[in-house]
Amino acid sequence: MAVRYLKPPTPPAPGEIIIKQEPNVLPAPAPPIVIRQQPARPCTPEPLVIREAPPQPPPCIGQQIITISGRRLPAPPRKVVIERMAPIPSKPQSVLIERWMPYAQVKRKVIFQAAPPDPVMVSPRNIIVQWEAPEVCVKKDIRHLGIICANPCDYAARYGSSMKKPCELPKFVLDIQPQCGVELAVTISLFIIEIL
Repeated sequence: MAVRYLKPPTPPAPGEIIIKQEPNVLPAPAPPIVIRQQPARPCTPEPLVIREAPPQPPPCIGQQIITISGRRLPAPPRKVVIERMAPIPSKPQSVLIERWMPYAQVKRKVIFQAAPPDPVMVSPRNIIVQWEAPEVCVKKDIRHLGIICANPCDYAARYGSSMKKPCELPKFVLDIQPQCGVELAVTISLFIIEIL
């Protein structure tokens, strides 16, 4: 292995370094400070929750085990192992390396140019914004929260004092139509009505 070093020719003298100072930049004024004075928001009333007693569970059906004997499968095929020996490596190649040396250092002349005077700053004027009360429209919205799994025994133990029979439910609960494909236990299903 042989190493050869290459030396480049001396480069020509570089140009002068001119340091030119630009005028000071006056940034745009910061955004105004907005101070909002807003009265306390009215509290949202608690949602009205109407719970229906769960239906009677279906009778329990015992377990039944049916045993079917399996069929005999054929034996798997035999394993074949093929050994292939590696070839003998060839003779290594000669290596010639050529490396570069750095260019010679050359000094540069420095010239400084001063900046013009700073611009004049103008003070901003403060503004007071008075907002009027907005006009709001309250709408009632009924959302179907989907189907969840529940245990009737645990549900009755937890909400037994607040549950109502299907005949005791309010009229607006009976007027709610279930989603497509949902079959009710009695005549209605459990929904939570949220008033926005």
